[in-house]
Amino acid sequence: MERIKEKLQKTPLWLKMFFSVLIILIAAFLILGFIYPNKKISESGKQTGVKTVKVHGTFSYTGIIEKINTDKIIFKAKQQLNPSLAKDCLITALVNKTTKYYKIKVPQKTPQEVKKGEGKLIFKREKTTLSSLQPGQKIIVVSAEDIGGKTKFLADRVQVIE
Repeated sequence: MERIKEKLQKTPLWLKMFFSVLIILIAAFLILGFIYPNKKISESGKQTGVKTVKVHGTFSYTGIIEKINTDKIIFKAKQQLNPSLAKDCLITALVNKTTKYYKIKVPQKTPQEVKKGEGKLIFKREKTTLSSLQPGQKIIVVSAEDIGGKTKFLADRVQVIE
């Protein structure tokens, strides 16, 4: 016991202060963890006690244009690319004056090949018109309403993938 007392007396003051402050900080964090449990991170990595908003529904379908009229686009949607569909089917997207049309050019370069400062050049989006659409083109049709399982709906936006 006397040896321990001797060693403690020989320990520099700054080292004693350091360990004292460290113990106080650890105790404070433990106490705060019990006082504010909603700020704690659970084992799964998600924050507990935090409200999250989950969006339920389907708001777009992907497919290949089959037929185009002045008021609708009929396209074939594969279930593999559209999980809310029970099977491959033809979808009718109704279009009107408020429907917007875009061409999206998919990059020929991979993200690793893109040089610094070229980030905006990866995907190019240009406005287009209904009359420029052609059968056989890949499209993504977006709606403001939940269209999950529906085969006919009003399209807010049609995007041609090139």
